[in-house]
Amino acid sequence: MTRQPNRALAALLAESGWTYGELALAVNDLGAHHGLRLRYDRSSVAHWLKGSRPKEPVVQVMAQVFAQRCGRLVTPADLDMATDDSPAPAPGLHAGPREVLESLVKLCRHQNTGKAPPLTGPSAVERVRDPGWHPRTRTTSPGLSEEPVARLHLVSEMSDTLLCRYGSHGRTALERYVADEAASAQVMRRPRQAAAHLIVCARLAYTLAAMTADEGRAGLALRYHRAALLLARLGQDRGLYAITLRAMSAQALAQGATARAEELITQALRNSEQAAPAVRAFVLGQQALVLAHSRRQATALDTLRAAERAYRLHGDTGADAFTHYPVAGLHYQRGELLFALRDNHGAADAYREALAAQPRTQHLARALTHRRLGSVFHRQHRWDEATVHWNEFLARYPQVRSARADRDLARVVREARTAGGARGVLDRARALQRVNSTGRAL
Repeated sequence: MTRQPNRALAALLAESGWTYGELALAVNDLGAHHGLRLRYDRSSVAHWLKGSRPKEPVVQVMAQVFAQRCGRLVTPADLDMATDDSPAPAPGLHAGPREVLESLVKLCRHQNTGKAPPLTGPSAVERVRDPGWHPRTRTTSPGLSEEPVARLHLVSEMSDTLLCRYGSHGRTALERYVADEAASAQVMRRPRQAAAHLIVCARLAYTLAAMTADEGRAGLALRYHRAALLLARLGQDRGLYAITLRAMSAQALAQGATARAEELITQALRNSEQAAPAVRAFVLGQQALVLAHSRRQATALDTLRAAERAYRLHGDTGADAFTHYPVAGLHYQRGELLFALRDNHGAADAYREALAAQPRTQHLARALTHRRLGSVFHRQHRWDEATVHWNEFLARYPQVRSARADRDLARVVREARTAGGARGVLDRARALQRVNSTGRAL
């Protein structure tokens, strides 16, 4: 069958103003954020324009780079590259409970078909608008102990614990569970149970988003975040809505999209005004970090102090992971902010406090904190201390599954190359890279 020139792609390329090589580079760079190793060049783009089609999920990556470049929604269909395997679009802001739950179940089932995961779609590029909250806005989660919601709540708690300890291990099992169970009673007869059911499903979607983000699959994480937002709105849990926006801000900041991160955290802050002190402190801490990355040092430090004040108002109390903010998390966030501001002494003190408060079973959190302490001491040319923390990181690395830990491993390699007396660390890190190489060549 003769291939037809792809006029839709040609039109988008002209609109973007990119050369063939610039488009290929943009696709490669964004693919790296999704955990993909892509090596496209200008000749690849020439083949696409002649009618060939890249492997999945590269089409979705391409749609996202055009969306970012052109400032509007771009889908695989706009590239004339849509397939029947593409997941359905995310439901709209005012969708009902059944539609949102069915969309979440379909998304989970799509991940277990062996087909390429969705990386983009409306949720990846459209702006999040604040919902119109009903007069009786709920700031706490109701009825989570009532059956059959209690079973879902227990799975949510266990999955969050697994994530804190080992990273994204167990994600596929959680997706199967959600696909089988989350919509088993999509519309409860009793309003209290209906709200609780929606809130627990929102928490499950949030946890799936955290797991997929931790695997480096940013677009899929956004789909789960979008489901969590919609379900939190339907369950009238404004605190969970704010927490989800905060997570989306953190993901945007990790990708270098500082303006988008600020937009999201501003919305999160607005929705946390009546939330519990723990939620308020959690959101303010992220806002402080965004401000630090925007080079607004004084405002960032003022916001950090506001987060600490909110935390002192019973921020360390709460019944579960979504209403309790561990003090280790606040110390870690302070370390991140001070590290961004190049306050090495302050960052080291904050990371040490985080380590002291982190349970020893939280392998991922402790691994990431040790790596950051290593980087602080590397900046100061304190090689012996850096080596101690790098070795602690390397000891915990094999126990976790995390794109963040993978990136940290690569950073240890880079830093150890320039550190005196760190040959043993460098050899050990390179050996782990060979054994635990990430991504896949496409």
